[in-house]
Amino acid sequence: MDLFTAVTALAGVGPTRAKQLSTLGIETLYDLLTYFPRTYEDRTKLVRICDLEADQPACFRAMVIRGPKTAHIRKGLDLTKVTVADESAQLNLTFFNQSYVADSLLYGQEYYFYGAVRGDYTGYGMQNPVFEPLERAGTATRRIVPVYPLTAGLSSGMLRKWISQAMQLCLPELPEVLPQAVLTRCCLLPARAAYAAKAFCTPALLRLVKDAGLCVDVVSGGELTCALSAGFPAERVEFNGNNKLPAELELAVERAAAMGYVCEA
Repeated sequence: MDLFTAVTALAGVGPTRAKQLSTLGIETLYDLLTYFPRTYEDRTKLVRICDLEADQPACFRAMVIRGPKTAHIRKGLDLTKVTVADESAQLNLTFFNQSYVADSLLYGQEYYFYGAVRGDYTGYGMQNPVFEPLERAGTATRRIVPVYPLTAGLSSGMLRKWISQAMQLCLPELPEVLPQAVLTRCCLLPARAAYAAKAFCTPALLRLVKDAGLCVDVVSGGELTCALSAGFPAERVEFNGNNKLPAELELAVERAAAMGYVCEA
């Protein structure tokens, strides 16, 4: 499998999905890997239900206190309703044509939700929020999430999943873009796509980088600890730069992080 393998090689991409991706100009794994987000959503900040603002998407933690119940309204339209609450307030959630919610949201259990409150003087509620159990690593909540240009039938979640698969499959095939002279002069490690943690380093963002199949470049003990706590395997952590404290070097050796050294003037 290489960068120009058809997207149908990915799990979940059949002829119908491949046709939908084709309308976005995505036919190969390379096309998918170079299809960039139009923006990012910061879902790392949790708010209380009482602090949710109308039409402003936000992430919150709540317990199911009523439901869920599904009603068949008409052909092609099922509504599943559930009520959740935290210590500040309760909120009614409505899911359209997502009957699986009735089996996924359990009474008395807590979940993380992300969505926007909407309504008027008759009452407020939330439609089709995404949700995840507390014990699951965040993929749609508690993290910075890329949002992609879409077409009918596709979601950003689908693209994130397929891009992650493509990264895992094609990482060894990604071309080196730096001249060999630069690699040699700077004593850079063998070519691997790596995110520089010094640009912005939080556990939520580094989990996104990890799930995309990238490595991470860290330059301090704090960044190294953050990368490891985000779940990065040590072989995908590059501890770079000079002027390291003994404790930082000991931590790197203990966790077997790949060591890269750069001579900086």
